[in-house]
Amino acid sequence: TYFDDHIRELVLREGFIRAWRTREARGSYNSGLLEQEFNQIYQIDTPNRFSHSNPANGMPPATEKEPWRRDLGGWGRVFFSIVAREEKDARQGRYWARYEIGGEPSAALREAAAKHLRQMLALPGVHRGWQLEHLASPHQVAGDPAAKTQLLLEVDAPENLVDPSLGAGEDRIGWSGPGNIV
Repeated sequence: TYFDDHIRELVLREGFIRAWRTREARGSYNSGLLEQEFNQIYQIDTPNRFSHSNPANGMPPATEKEPWRRDLGGWGRVFFSIVAREEKDARQGRYWARYEIGGEPSAALREAAAKHLRQMLALPGVHRGWQLEHLASPHQVAGDPAAKTQLLLEVDAPENLVDPSLGAGEDRIGWSGPGNIV
C-alpha cells in the first residue's frame, strides 16, 4: 500500500513524467537471476529529482505510524538514460521485459542493441521499447549494474517475445553483437 501511494505522490511532482510499479513474473520465460519481486520505475527529467532522497542524508527510523520503514533496507536506485525509444502502436501491454546486455557501451554495442530492439518490435504483441544506458549519478544507491545497457519492452504477454517462425528450440530472436545478453 505504501509503494502504491508513494508512486502516485511522486508522479505528481515537477520533473516526474511517468511512473510504473512492476512485479517480476515467475515462470518459464524468465532467464537469469530474479532480483526483486517489485520494482518502481520512474521516467524523470534529471536524476537531481532524487537529491533529497540520498542514503547519505540518512533515513528516519521506523515508527509505530510508519512500520513499513523497516522494509526499506536492501533497495537500490540506478539511473539509465534513454538512447532510443521506439513505439509501434498506442496500445498498452500488461508486461515489461528487460534484456540486460553485458559489456561496456560502445558505438558497436549501441548499433547492435538498436537492431535487436527493431527485431523485437516486429513481433506481434510488442508495443514499444526503450534502449537504455547506465547513467552515473551521485544519487545512485547501491553499486553499478552488471549490464550497463538494457532493452526494455512493453508486451501483451511474455510469449510475445517468441518468434514461432524460428521453430521449436530456436524460437527466440538471437543476439548478434558485442557483449552478451545477461
